[in-house]
Amino acid sequence: MAVSRAERFSPNSVSKDAAILETVVSALERRGFCVALCTEEDFPSEPLDADAVIGMYREPESLGRLDALSAAGTVTVNSAAAIRNCSRRTVAETFGSARVPQPDYMIVSTSASQREYEGIAPCWVKLADQYSLSEGDVTFCRDDAAVGAALCALHGRGISEALLSRHLEGDLLKFYGVRGAGFFHWFRPLEAGHSKYGWERLNGASSGIPFDETRLKADAMRAADALGLDVFGGDCVIGADGTARIIDFNDWPSFSPCRDAAAESIAALVESKINDNEGKRQ
Repeated sequence: MAVSRAERFSPNSVSKDAAILETVVSALERRGFCVALCTEEDFPSEPLDADAVIGMYREPESLGRLDALSAAGTVTVNSAAAIRNCSRRTVAETFGSARVPQPDYMIVSTSASQREYEGIAPCWVKLADQYSLSEGDVTFCRDDAAVGAALCALHGRGISEALLSRHLEGDLLKFYGVRGAGFFHWFRPLEAGHSKYGWERLNGASSGIPFDETRLKADAMRAADALGLDVFGGDCVIGADGTARIIDFNDWPSFSPCRDAAAESIAALVESKINDNEGKRQ
């Protein structure tokens, strides 16, 4: 079974997110699998007799059902545990433990005083434990006063904590990967016209700073491994010294610039997991 993402989790990307899942379904069908496609709204109550469940689910009810399916031996891509690991707090803490290069950050109360976050600006104020569903969930702040205003706005919405991530100057890259299948693709989003809210313009046009592509792939795969994600994407900034630091990491992105190749890799991964699972049962 393949489960589409609830539209509220696809701001400005509903058609792109739908397209990658449909392309993966087609790739699996070419491999001989029969794949039912359902919406995330229907998934918690959908009758199910399947070797695997794949999809872009994020709703708590969906993840609860995935937990039960995984415990019963069903293959899940991505797993509920991995998706829960994609909160910005967990990602930042996990990257620290796994030595994945990232910006300096701090987690503060949205009612924090200026002395608690002084010196982190320019930075990005982000939700610490929730997905970003609108432009106002992430705010670029040039100084402490702007940080205070952004925190106050989140506090007024009933959000208790925020993650402050230092802004990095350099070339912005976006990447996609499939763990266990060797697939990795990176590109420059501004030059490709790829944007949700226009935040990419803050780093400006790429300067073409040389960097180690092999190391970036290794860092991204190590990050995915630490979080347990099979299908992932993210963003990084290449500094003047060529160091790539990952500034965002998430579960199952749209893969829009490389959809067909990514879909084949995801299908191959799912097939391999199903075969391995059947082998364990015999």
